[in-house]
Amino acid sequence: MAGALNNRDLFEGEPLVLDAELAMLPAELEHIWPKLLVDMLDVSRAALMDAGATDARAREIAIIVLRSLARYHGGRSAYLPTGDALDEALKHYRIWQESGKLSVRELSEKHEVSEVHIYRIIARQRQLARARVQPDLFPSDSSKTPKTNGR
Repeated sequence: MAGALNNRDLFEGEPLVLDAELAMLPAELEHIWPKLLVDMLDVSRAALMDAGATDARAREIAIIVLRSLARYHGGRSAYLPTGDALDEALKHYRIWQESGKLSVRELSEKHEVSEVHIYRIIARQRQLARARVQPDLFPSDSSKTPKTNGR
């Protein structure tokens, strides 16, 4: 599988570039980066190696992924779900990715959920995808909505 990891598979349209200063070993990074970043590198590298990447390639990709995440989420707090919540979110994302390739019936059978549930997942994932590229022009802020006592 190591050969299957290439630039276009990982980041379509964005070349994989590794700065020399980021090529340091995680142990060296501990002195300049917070522990969470080093942990994220270690976990990513281990997962990539489990998927078949060489140690050197896994380290390189882990740094590139961490850099991309920092570029996208840098400076913001982010919640990472765990357990069932993470599994469900990833399953929904896979369904969304497969929705253009498989029919609703095939998705339902593959993921062992009802067709109605597949339609709901696709609709929700479509909303999320749209929100990533097109911010809401009229955000609903309940704190600014006048209360009408249910009328």
